[in-house]
Formats: sequence, C-alpha cells, structure tokens
Amino acid sequence: MSGNFVDCSYLLVQALQQTIEYLERKYDLRVVLGNEFAQGALVGKKLGLTSYYQRYAIMRFSGVGPVSTRFLLWTVASANALVAGMTYALLGWSRASASAATRNTARFAGVCFLFAFAAPALVRFVRRLPSEATLVLAFVAAQGVHFATVIVLLSAFEREHVAQNPLRTALVVALGFGLVLTAALTAHSRTARWFAVLRTFALYAIFLIFTVAFAFNRLKPLRVLAVLLLAALLARLTSRVQSPNRWAAGGTGTVR
Repeated sequence: MSGNFVDCSYLLVQALQQTIEYLERKYDLRVVLGNEFAQGALVGKKLGLTSYYQRYAIMRFSGVGPVSTRFLLWTVASANALVAGMTYALLGWSRASASAATRNTARFAGVCFLFAFAAPALVRFVRRLPSEATLVLAFVAAQGVHFATVIVLLSAFEREHVAQNPLRTALVVALGFGLVLTAALTAHSRTARWFAVLRTFALYAIFLIFTVAFAFNRLKPLRVLAVLLLAALLARLTSRVQSPNRWAAGGTGTVR
C-alpha cells in the first residue's frame, strides 16, 4: 500500500510540475501587468530605475504591486495536490479513495473557477485582486492536479471500464482537457474577434459543467456553489469595469 501511495504522490507532483512549467513557457509569469504595475513602473522611472525588477521592487515596496502569478499558480496547485494527498492518506489506496480524490480535486478546482469567473465584478470590492487572466491560469493549475488524479483512477482501478468503453472515455477526457487547455491558451485577451469568441465559449462551457455538477450533487451543502456560480454569472454580465486593462494581462479587456 505504501509503495502505491508513493507512486501516486510522485505522479501528482510530476503533473503539477509539468503544468506550471508549461504555463511559464506559454506566458510571462513573473508578474501580472496591470494598472498597479504601471504606477510602480512610473515611480521607478522617476527615481531613475530602469531595470524591470528594480521598478517591480519599488512597486511591491510601496504596497501597490499585484500578486506574483507564479506564486499564485504554485500555491493553488500545491493546495489541490494536498487535497488529493490527504484523501489518499485518510482513505487508503483503493478504488473508493481514488474516486474520492478525483471528486475533491474537481471541487477545489471549481471554487478556483468561481473566483476567476466572478473576477470582473470582484474588482470593484477587492482592489488588489489578481487579474482575470491570472485567476483563470490558477484554475488551470488546479485542474491539472485534478486531471492527474483522473489518470491515477483510470490507470490503476478502472482499466476494465476503459477497455469496455474506450471511445466514451476518450471523448470525455478529450472534452474536459480541451476546454481547460483552451481556457489556458486564451487567458490573455487579444483583439482578434475569433480569439474572443473562443475564449468566451471555453469559459462559459466550463461554467455550465461546474454549475450542473454542483446543482445535482448528492451532498446538498455543495449545491450552494451552484448558486454562487449563478450569482457570479449575473455579476459578470452586469459588471462595468472602469479599468479593463487591469483584467487583460497584456490584453485589451475582459470577456463579458
């Protein structure tokens, strides 16, 4: 049992590391470029600091700097990996514990998505909230850990089911992974209309999946999350963000 648990932990850590490294290669994850960065850079420029990191140090020292994206991604992904690890530690190495790990990590990722989806409205109340793009990437990092638990479940305990239903399993996995990958690749807004449409489709499809899953969950307390997601949808559609550049790390605005 201990050997299997170690192997599972190793798979989770590897998936976590690969997810973060991919996002780091895809985007510049040193900091999120927003209004606060512009203010800090301006202060640094007036003081004669031309280095990117010197300006960023001044910005963070002054208390107006944004949250480090890399730190947030590692924190969220590590927290979800801890959720999975604790599930296995409490329930042992079995089909039931593997299923519970997939459910728990999916729920954690759902909460992360809730914050990302509601970001355009939350900015009115939390001035230093990370950008929407950053929160979407944080959700992707959490979802990456969930995918790792799914792989463990299918490879260790559901091989017979996969063999009997290969097409269905492949379609479900491909759909989920494809939507999350699209959300990651389109996290930073661009001016192209097709890009915005693709981004909107991915976000609202993920929203629909989580809302339905929480609404019909057997654990009634979790149904509250479906209500919160609907509230986030309403807030997102009615929000009027005065500074859209804050929500496009390197882009032009947000998708309503």
